Amino acid sequence: MKIFVSDIDGTLYSHESFSIPELTKTTQAFQALKQRGIPIVFATARILAGCFSILECLHLKAEEVYLVTGNGAEVYHGKYIYEAVLPPTLIQELYDYALQHDLVLGVDQADCLLIQAYNSAFDEDRISLPIDLVVPHDFIKAIKHPVHKASLTGSEKQIAEYFTLVHQRFSPYVNVCRAGKDYIDITEKEHTKAYGLKILLEILQKQDDKVYYIGDSHNDLELMARADVVGAVANAIVECRALADIVVGSCEAGGVAEFIQWMLDEQDK
Repeated sequence: MKIFVSDIDGTLYSHESFSIPELTKTTQAFQALKQRGIPIVFATARILAGCFSILECLHLKAEEVYLVTGNGAEVYHGKYIYEAVLPPTLIQELYDYALQHDLVLGVDQADCLLIQAYNSAFDEDRISLPIDLVVPHDFIKAIKHPVHKASLTGSEKQIAEYFTLVHQRFSPYVNVCRAGKDYIDITEKEHTKAYGLKILLEILQKQDDKVYYIGDSHNDLELMARADVVGAVANAIVECRALADIVVGSCEAGGVAEFIQWMLDEQDK
């Protein structure tokens, strides 16, 4: 059995046009996967609330696909089937660190992104997810729901400078990942896209199924290294393209649809 797995941002969804490029072609490709009974998984750094608009655009229902969100901290199929929650003590520590180093902390909530302060990097989230961004008077007290993923945000230069420092400080007890140019994502220890997919396959008892994965960025590398067949969009970072069995068109050119068609053509051989 084959399983199709795709990243979202930069792979399927464009942050240049704030849309799914070649939408008709891409929607048809996903419908072809459904018709053949091939499970569809989205593995993304997005929080869960930010995925439903993508499904709606592709005419997919939440119960028809599997979502590995929050960089592997959440697995969802119409309801949560797995979740890993960050402890309040860690959130407080990250909050203090952000204040000390002029960074901004954001944490996922059930239907919004709670942010410590405004930063222009969040504007892309507000448009692309789309979800509400909430800047509360008291950040810590405003957290009412379990936090699956926290993110430190700043300018591209700040994140480039601080990633190693944040990794050294926090990686002994959490997973620290570079997610795009503006974000450092923090999840429970070992929780990555690859780990979230591993949990999903164990739940489904499909550990021996052949995984096809397509991605574009740093937080895709571990899953690419573990997948059976790997695709990369043309706009992917060099490291992703180096791991790929096939490099398809860019996100803007509907590369995911091309990868799906290649996968289906291979199945027909």
